[in-house]
Amino acid sequence: MQDRRQPEAIATIGQSIFIKGEISGNEDLLIEGRAEGTINLGENQVTVSESGRVDAHINGRLIHVDGEVKGDLTGGEQVVIHRTGRVQGNITAPRVSLEDGARLKGMIDTDVDAPPQREEVPQLAEQEDEEEELEATESEEEEEEEYSEEDEELLDDEEEELDDESDYQ
Repeated sequence: MQDRRQPEAIATIGQSIFIKGEISGNEDLLIEGRAEGTINLGENQVTVSESGRVDAHINGRLIHVDGEVKGDLTGGEQVVIHRTGRVQGNITAPRVSLEDGARLKGMIDTDVDAPPQREEVPQLAEQEDEEEELEATESEEEEEEEYSEEDEELLDDEEEELDDESDYQ
């Protein structure tokens, strides 16, 4: 039912322990206490027990949450939020399991093999730049038209003044 293999080595953060910073390594991790920062065990299993309180982004091959996590979870294979687990953050993994009673406030992304869709943003930016250039060109043309009309009016005024001066002479 659950993939809780007996690893060769398990590091444990006991109930009375508080760790702040970056945790990384090459063995599975059981968190019974508190941890803040980042947990990067990409090839290993990370388990947050019922007493565990984590305020960190967690990266692991398998992630099991029985306690509380505030932060994003990235699982290489799977993320499981058990019935007593509470997660406030986004989950990214090819497989995600939420047991009945588990709580999640965040988004789930299981499409981890798909390329990012951010290519559309530069296209939109280019299109906006083109639109701005077109608007600027149109604006310049309008200004040129306005100037030519104003110039014509000035010329007409100058001609009238010259005509008026010639009447005086």
